[in-house]
Amino acid sequence: MASNLRVRRAGTLHIDLPPEQAFFYFTAEGERAYIDSWDPRMADGGAEQERGSVFTTDADGELTIWTVLESDARAGRALYSRVTPGSRAGFAEVALTADGAGTRVRIGYDLTALVPEANERLAAFDLGFDAMLADWSKKLAALAEEAERAA
Repeated sequence: MASNLRVRRAGTLHIDLPPEQAFFYFTAEGERAYIDSWDPRMADGGAEQERGSVFTTDADGELTIWTVLESDARAGRALYSRVTPGSRAGFAEVALTADGAGTRVRIGYDLTALVPEANERLAAFDLGFDAMLADWSKKLAALAEEAERAA
């Protein structure tokens, strides 16, 4: 019997915005600003993110259902359940802490393949994790610079 892969990854990045501003970029709506394929659809049609909110994404032909388990801008913490039916499930976690004039962001994922056929996709996520964070960091730096110029 083939076993299902579990991947636990975490990394950090820095954004030159205070935590209360940076938090937005780690919400369903905020990630649109720097993740090209990110197009969340809130299940209730609203734009607010709060505990219990549900949204879906469709990346590479796969529907993923996200549930907000925790979203607290003041505490700098967000926790999401994510399920790609018939493929993988787990959670994504974001924790922000002040770092000088900016913010240190820890991003963690704990994902498990639901069927052996999902192992390959999960392994690819694992291999690409560091590059994904590097890309996000670069794009967030540009957004922070733009926000500073606008202020």
